[in-house]
Formats: sequence, structure tokens, C-alpha cells
Amino acid sequence: MTRVPASRTSDGSPTPIYNVGNKAFNSGSLRIEAPIHITIGGSARVILTEDAYGAEVIASENSRVLVRTKATVTASDHVQVVAEQWQRITGIGSGIQIFLSKTTRATSTSMILPGSGDSTRRHSA
Repeated sequence: MTRVPASRTSDGSPTPIYNVGNKAFNSGSLRIEAPIHITIGGSARVILTEDAYGAEVIASENSRVLVRTKATVTASDHVQVVAEQWQRITGIGSGIQIFLSKTTRATSTSMILPGSGDSTRRHSA
């Protein structure tokens, strides 16, 4: 994941923008602390720098990155980011859907999950 120039939030602080592959997205209230590589059907651990719940971020015009949590995740939590392929309702292009779930600090820093083409499949961390 490559960092690209940041924009500014309403209070003047920078808002990180990252590239997921060739898809840039503005992480908004969800900031990713360290560079991670997200692949279709794979996952990587990140550390949140602030609380987040149900945050949604929009990617480039051809795709959407959706970040969801089932429970509040705090900055001290390690979370697992699981990416999977999906198709937009409009049928134009494909995107990456990202799910956050809490993990224990004892889990590995990254793992490869099976399944790369089934957009209806959900992976649990």
C-alpha cells in the first residue's frame, strides 16, 4: 500500500490517502498506521489510530472501498483487514471490500485466506 499526498480535514490536520493496488482511497476517520498490502482473498493486520465504527470510505470512480466493523474498534485493538472482490451494482468495474474484525495480539501479522473470485463469500478473521 503506497501513501499518496494527503488532504486536510476540517480542523486542518492531514487526512491520509492510500492506494489499494491502483485504487486510491481517502481513509477519513479511519487512519492506517503502517503500510500494508491488501490482496484479493488475503488479509493483513493494521492498528487503528483512533476509534472507528462502521466507517465507510469511497475509492476512485470505478470502485468503492467499504470498511465495516461489527463492534467498536479502538486504537489499542489489533484488527484484521480482509479484502475480497465484489461487483458494483451498476456492473461497472470491480472493487475491493474490506472488513475489519478484532484479533488477538497472539495472531500472526498476516495470513492468506482462500477464495479470490466469489464475491458472495465472507471471510472471518
